[in-house]
Amino acid sequence: NHEDDMESTQVVEDALEYIKRNANLKMPQYLAELGHIYYFGLRGEKRDLKKAFDYYFQAANAGDAYSKIFVGKMLIEGIGTEKVNFFKDGVIFIYFSLKIECSIWYAILNYC
Repeated sequence: NHEDDMESTQVVEDALEYIKRNANLKMPQYLAELGHIYYFGLRGEKRDLKKAFDYYFQAANAGDAYSKIFVGKMLIEGIGTEKVNFFKDGVIFIYFSLKIECSIWYAILNYC
């Protein structure tokens, strides 16, 4: 049904606008979500690895552990960034992500 398609398109556009608005407020989870949207080409956006890297990097610097893993992965693989194969930098991002995640799990479950 054409009406249903238009309505679902509007819902996706509204959701994307909400995510972008909150990312502009430098909220890490929304910066990470935009990174994810551009990394995979979701919610009607074209895949853009440079934008994905930029959003993941901002989220990582704001403390988002998930984004640190993606920044590390992208640095290691040399994608979305002008830096090529920055293995050491990538490993550092992943290491600190795991360290943060590990401390969270340890605090919650006394397990890591």
